[in-house]
Amino acid sequence: MAKKKRYLRFTGIDVGKNRHVFCIRDAQANIVQKPMGFPNSCHGFEKLVNCLKPFGRARSMLIGMEATGHYWQSLHDFLCEQGFCVVVINPIITATKHRTSIRRGKTDKRDSKKIFENLQMINAVLPPGWLPYGAGSAASGRAFPVAACIFGMALIGAASLRRSYKTTIRLYTGDFSKGGFGRRRKAQFIHKDSDKIKPPSVSKASFLEKKLPWMPEQASAVTVAVLRSLLRSIEVKMMMLTPAIMLIVFVGMLAGNRGEISGFLRPLSAIGLAAFMLIISMTGFVGNTFAFDRDGFRAFVLSGVPRREILLGKNLSFLPFAVLLMALIIGVSQWLNPMRLDHLAAVLIQIFPMYLLFCLAGNVLSILSPLTLKRGSGMPASHQGLRTLFQLVFMAVVPVPIGCTLLPMGIEALISAMGCLEGYPVFLTLGFIQVIFVFWLYRKILDREGILLQKYERNVLEVVCQKGE
Repeated sequence: MAKKKRYLRFTGIDVGKNRHVFCIRDAQANIVQKPMGFPNSCHGFEKLVNCLKPFGRARSMLIGMEATGHYWQSLHDFLCEQGFCVVVINPIITATKHRTSIRRGKTDKRDSKKIFENLQMINAVLPPGWLPYGAGSAASGRAFPVAACIFGMALIGAASLRRSYKTTIRLYTGDFSKGGFGRRRKAQFIHKDSDKIKPPSVSKASFLEKKLPWMPEQASAVTVAVLRSLLRSIEVKMMMLTPAIMLIVFVGMLAGNRGEISGFLRPLSAIGLAAFMLIISMTGFVGNTFAFDRDGFRAFVLSGVPRREILLGKNLSFLPFAVLLMALIIGVSQWLNPMRLDHLAAVLIQIFPMYLLFCLAGNVLSILSPLTLKRGSGMPASHQGLRTLFQLVFMAVVPVPIGCTLLPMGIEALISAMGCLEGYPVFLTLGFIQVIFVFWLYRKILDREGILLQKYERNVLEVVCQKGE
């Protein structure tokens, strides 16, 4: 029996009267050479062969073309003389396949082009996209977009420095409050027609006096205090730019593979990207949770707050940031590669067990290997030896417990392969059960971690309160 020949490259040629167009794909159907035209002449045929040579030997490539009139014959004979394997396809077959295909090639090409144009427009309009847009413009030799991006970023930097300077002055003069209260205070106290001073009005309950529902009072106070500190911190805002830029990069990556992911790979891809975003963007916060609010942590340690409530409050304070990032990446995945509604609901539910397991691991890292941060930035101080290495080890190991949350999806895939429970949302049902179990597990382990924090709190306090250089 003859051995079937395997080709490494496949070239399709669209034959025309005066001009032909060719495109090359590999064995996995990935495009390795975008469509390129060449004239129907000897010079054009030589140009085609020169373009094909870098992609391998002639015998490792299969070339197909339509029998359009008599315009294909000269090209066919020329390629055969060069040693290429050429097949001629009846145009009726290709036309029939195009009509019966659900997804039309030209429509997909037009859609992908439109997506690319929309992404370019987003990069040109939104400031986080100016850096990649300027780099792409510089690579293509366009000077004006590069200069415009540099000018725009410099303008934003100057405005930020000016605002930071004014805010610092207001802080030192005691004239700073949310919403510019310092400017309104003068209008309240001094009447327009007289010099009499009016007493200030009684304000409503502040943000720090609010209580979270279903939470212990002390844990709620820690959560609100830490969250308020994070929202006011300039270094935290700067650190959150990294996941925002990564989100734009992920949108570009997924847009290039729109509709190509199928079956259970769609929820798996969404969960994987969400977990990756969680680990990359939140390890610096959750894995070193006491360093970002060192003064507050000192107050918590000196007070009578149970250590379990401190850990719970710290974890809850980072929850809005993590949920927002993971929900955004899942929403982008749903937009580009739509999932079934029950799969989408199950994936969104997975956010909470993933975050809780991530927090349990991050609490242990924060207690046993805290880091000293540089003043005025969220970056770790230099010369911290093994503590810095443990952060990298944590990022490599923490996907293991997070990966356990994929068990419900794996069970549904197995049941579906066996042909049982067709149409029943197994993933969603087991997802709810998993959330309840992880909540119970989180409460049990958090008690143990509270005891661990009480044992090592002095060491943690000494490290995080050092002046980093």
